[in-house]
Amino acid sequence: MTNSVIGVRNIQHTNGTNAMVIDSDGTVTFSGAPPYRTGEIIEAIIGTCDGRTVTSLSGNYTLTNVTAIQTGTTTDTLINGSSITYTPPLGTKKVLYRFTYHWDNSENSGISHHKLFLEGTEIIPAYKSIAGNYVTNHHNNMSVTLEHVIMCDHTSDDQANGLLNSWTTAKNIQCKFREYSGSYECVLHKNTWRDGAGSVAPYIIHKPQLELMAIA
Repeated sequence: MTNSVIGVRNIQHTNGTNAMVIDSDGTVTFSGAPPYRTGEIIEAIIGTCDGRTVTSLSGNYTLTNVTAIQTGTTTDTLINGSSITYTPPLGTKKVLYRFTYHWDNSENSGISHHKLFLEGTEIIPAYKSIAGNYVTNHHNNMSVTLEHVIMCDHTSDDQANGLLNSWTTAKNIQCKFREYSGSYECVLHKNTWRDGAGSVAPYIIHKPQLELMAIA
């Protein structure tokens, strides 16, 4: 792919045949194949889910501002902060998605099921069942991370296992959760305790962290 724009930076590949051009608005284009080494991180989109906009090679991404506790139900429900629609840069062979959030039991052990979805299809290997000890409510506070490496150069598409033949258009990634039953309840994004007492605003909310990493 070539581009006639005048770049503010021009990086020549080691063999002298490929070039990367970054123009004045941050758009990246290539002459020849993308000059990345195998395993190199092409871009990383990392941020706290507080409404911030993260700028990277592939564009601008505004993360959800998580401002409220999320109560579980027995129906699969989007985990606030987890959703992002993404197209990786040219040359990407795999994408690491990682979402970290806070979990707490609000009744019994809080048995719950946590799932990662790519374009509406659950990535089965990323599934987690979360529960604490069968003890007093709000005594099982912990961080949960849902993550998976999505391959972008597989021989065929197998979204249920996080495998794609290619990834050149926008795709949505998100997490969902549900409770085992109405007798095992949980809440997300809530800090129950602080400094030997109950937590109050602003400390009661734990904002999640979202990370996407495109790798050559």
